[in-house]
Amino acid sequence: MMLDIRSPFRWGGHLSRRNYFLAGLVLLGVKHALDRLAIRTLFGESWSFWSYLEPLTTVPDPLRARSLTPYLFLLLLSLPFAWAGCALTVRRLRDAGLPLLLALLFFVPFLKFGLFLLLILMPTAAVYGSKRFASPRSSLETGLFATLLVAGPILLVLFSTKVLESYGWGLFVALPFFMGFAAAMMASRRRELTMGKMIGVANLSIVAFGVLLLCFAMEGLLCLAMAAPIAFPLASLGGMVAYQVQSLRGRWKPATPGLLGILLLFPPALAIEKAGLPPPLIFSVRTSVVVNAPPEAVWRHVVAFSEIPAPREWIFRAGVAYPIRASIDGAGPGAIRNCVFSTGAFVEPIEVWDAPHLLRFGVTRNPSPMQEWSPYGHIEPAHLHGFLEARRGQFEIQPRPDGRTLLTGTTWYRHSLWPASYWRLWSDGIIHRIHRRVLDHIRTEAEEPADTGEDGTRGIRSGS
Repeated sequence: MMLDIRSPFRWGGHLSRRNYFLAGLVLLGVKHALDRLAIRTLFGESWSFWSYLEPLTTVPDPLRARSLTPYLFLLLLSLPFAWAGCALTVRRLRDAGLPLLLALLFFVPFLKFGLFLLLILMPTAAVYGSKRFASPRSSLETGLFATLLVAGPILLVLFSTKVLESYGWGLFVALPFFMGFAAAMMASRRRELTMGKMIGVANLSIVAFGVLLLCFAMEGLLCLAMAAPIAFPLASLGGMVAYQVQSLRGRWKPATPGLLGILLLFPPALAIEKAGLPPPLIFSVRTSVVVNAPPEAVWRHVVAFSEIPAPREWIFRAGVAYPIRASIDGAGPGAIRNCVFSTGAFVEPIEVWDAPHLLRFGVTRNPSPMQEWSPYGHIEPAHLHGFLEARRGQFEIQPRPDGRTLLTGTTWYRHSLWPASYWRLWSDGIIHRIHRRVLDHIRTEAEEPADTGEDGTRGIRSGS
């Protein structure tokens, strides 16, 4: 179907996904060119495609501190494009057999991009003239097509992490289950599939979703690997539920609009969950080693220790932050201890100085818990700041009857990731390995012969 100059402004008829994409691309190009010209002429500033992705609550830099007239001009300039875009969307919805009310999403930030993606991928719902949508030729092709249709959850991740600043049950539990269920449902619309194939399609959607997160620099490989043990079983469960639904085809035939309706429930559900989440939980991790040295020798290396050799553990080599050295400025309560990690330094004001038995400190600054691996180099997902934080730590030194010393390190920390019980498995394990790295190094240093001062604290001012 060829598009004439009036076609984008018509509300009647149908529009194929190909022509919807081409018309939208042309309109976007023309609007962008006019916006760039207007911004440069009125404000003497530049304009890019990324400017359209800024939240409505953020005024773009070129438009700050300006009079109302330029805003009105830009608003009037956008009206014909809004009319054309909405008209094209209505015709595409009609062609795809979707509810026309979905056209309202054209005016909703973030969600409108999911609607565009869906309409570009959705086939024609019925025969119009001589055109018919060709069914996928294989279950793999069907699965890939279904996977593309559930790519909209990318927008939900952006909404949850960037707007709500939340990593909750909806993101880590409900979304993988729904993705597996929706992918399997759409893959089985044209013919029945075995449970194994439906589970395979469900897991394929998770793989594609992870690849998209990696390609869009929204997450790193390490965090995706950490989320995989919970995402794949939940997606598989969704695939198994979809397999059971196949038996209800005579009474209920799954349709894409119904699945899309479920997807549209996620944003308000995520917002409600964010409002109802309890305060971040506080956890503690204790690790102990036995040192073949007296408490006085152990104390000196607890307060400050030299540089630890490069790690061999895979978790640290994969990007998780690891301790390198520690120094202290001053002595006694109020002294500032700095424990340098691979991503920065923990600032630890001393609270209890009971030599040579107990060193307790608070934590006033936390570096990033890891360095994400990404093909784009350094990236900064939201969960690297404020979602996993140490709150307090201590070293307890206890003499043993055999002349050796029991050294115990404890860290109190909080994290704001849900379900907390799952993510605690990772955080506890990582902190325990951090403890082992420090305690083993202290043991090695304390067991080596060394001269000490009369008070057993020589060398503790190595950071002053």
